[in-house]
Amino acid sequence: MAIVDLTIPIYHGMESFPGEPGGAFIRFASIEGQGFLSHQLLLYSHGGTHVDAPSHFLHDGSDVMAMPLERLIGPAMVADVDVREHGKDLALKDIRWPKEPHAGDRVLLRTGWGKHWGREDYFDSFPNLSIEVARFIADKGVAVLGLDTPTPNAQAAQAIHEILLGQGIIIIEGLVNLEQITVSKGLLMCLPLAVVGLDGAPARVVFATNSANDKVIDDG
Repeated sequence: MAIVDLTIPIYHGMESFPGEPGGAFIRFASIEGQGFLSHQLLLYSHGGTHVDAPSHFLHDGSDVMAMPLERLIGPAMVADVDVREHGKDLALKDIRWPKEPHAGDRVLLRTGWGKHWGREDYFDSFPNLSIEVARFIADKGVAVLGLDTPTPNAQAAQAIHEILLGQGIIIIEGLVNLEQITVSKGLLMCLPLAVVGLDGAPARVVFATNSANDKVIDDG
C-alpha cells in the first residue's frame, strides 16, 4: 500500500489566519527535573489540517463528535482545478472531474495551493471556491469535501460554509501533498481529534493506493 500523508504537521508557534490563534507547546516536565518529559498542547480548532463541523457556522449545528467515522474513511476522488485566472473565484468550468460526483462521494479538490504552506502568501492569496461550485457540490450530495486551501473562500466565508455545512458536508481544510497522488481515486482516511462539543478539530489525513501499480483501493 502506498500512503500519502496530506497533513500539515503541528508545531510550536504554528501559523494561522492573522488575528486567530496558532499553536503552542508548553513544557510541563523535563527529564532533568521530574524524570520524564511531557507537554501541554494549546491547539486551535481550525489550525493546520482540520475538519469543520456544522456548529462552526450554524447555530444548531452538530459538533465534531457527531461526525460518523464511516463517512471520514472510504473511497475518494481527486479533481484537479485550473487556477490560471489568478484572483477569480474558482468556477465549475475550472474543475476537471475524474467522474461527475454523486451522493455520498468524497472529493478532494487539488489547486496546488498546499505547496504554499509556510509562505507569507498562504493565508491571503489562495484560490477561492465560488458559490456556484459550493452549490453544485451541495446539490450533488457530496459527503466530504477536502481542500488544499486554508478555507473555502476568504471573502464569502459565511455563505460558502452555510451552503456546505447546511447540507451536512464534512469540510477538510488545509490539505498538503496532493501533488504526490498519482491516481484519481483511492482510499481517504481522515481522523479528527475526538473533542467533545467543538466546532472543528485538527485531523490526521492520509490517502492510500495499491503501491504495486497504483491500483485504486476502494470498497469493492
